[in-house]
Amino acid sequence: MKLALLGSILGAALLAPHTIAQSCSTLGATWAPSTTTLSIALTGAPANAPTMTFVGLTQGTTTMHGLTLGLAMPFYTMFFGVADASGNLAASRVLANAPIGITANLQSVSMDMTAHTPHQHGGGHGQGGGMTFCVSNVASVQFL
Repeated sequence: MKLALLGSILGAALLAPHTIAQSCSTLGATWAPSTTTLSIALTGAPANAPTMTFVGLTQGTTTMHGLTLGLAMPFYTMFFGVADASGNLAASRVLANAPIGITANLQSVSMDMTAHTPHQHGGGHGQGGGMTFCVSNVASVQFL
């Protein structure tokens, strides 16, 4: 149910009026082999922005609805979480069956949804709501 809802939100977001800010946040990833823990951290995202992370094996260029990623297809998409009021987001996961011997490339996209702005001169239509996509750098992590 959550996955279907997130897919619907992302699909609607890509079809809505939007702007894209490339490289406006910084993503970092570290692998701790002794604890089999993958940690990822995002800074500089818009406050309270829902964030998706794309994970692939190959860096390259993929463009979707005007959004350019630094990953070549195929890649996996996962909901990372919602940035805090300072634009930060972090998570750690224990990967008991980690894919040892590969390098994974990660890139996050945060969605800054703007509210409806009323027309300043009274009457008529205001500007419609929209959103800005904030795209991070590509972070690589090697599973050794």
